[in-house]
Amino acid sequence: MSETAQRGGPAANRFSFTKVLVKDLDKLAAFYTNVFGFRQLERITANAGPGIGQIEEILLSISGDIAVEPPLVLFKTLEQAPPQDTDTILGLIVSDFDDVLKRLSAAGGTVVSDSPEHPATVARCAFARDPEGRLLEIVQMP
Repeated sequence: MSETAQRGGPAANRFSFTKVLVKDLDKLAAFYTNVFGFRQLERITANAGPGIGQIEEILLSISGDIAVEPPLVLFKTLEQAPPQDTDTILGLIVSDFDDVLKRLSAAGGTVVSDSPEHPATVARCAFARDPEGRLLEIVQMP
């Protein structure tokens, strides 16, 4: 730990947010809101500078407090082609596994694999895709 961080100053390194490139900002914001209970904290339109240009993003949080949990940021470039694929897997811990999977399917997502055969002492886990094909790992702890 740096001397500044030890004295209570700003930490040099910390995880701050997850930013996901999306094609349809509003559709994905509605998906994460309806399925997982995220809330929109802020919507930003800005010029990100040469090479990126105009962007729009939505900051989402379940707790509503970015000091408690890093936000999920849905990020769309307005002057470039949308992403074809991503290498991001978003991990989400849920309290009602079956209900979330039902809402996910109803909202345009797809369950890829579910693991209901695990004993009750092991976390229940499913892999799914959001409406743009992004991989999600959904976990319910015992």
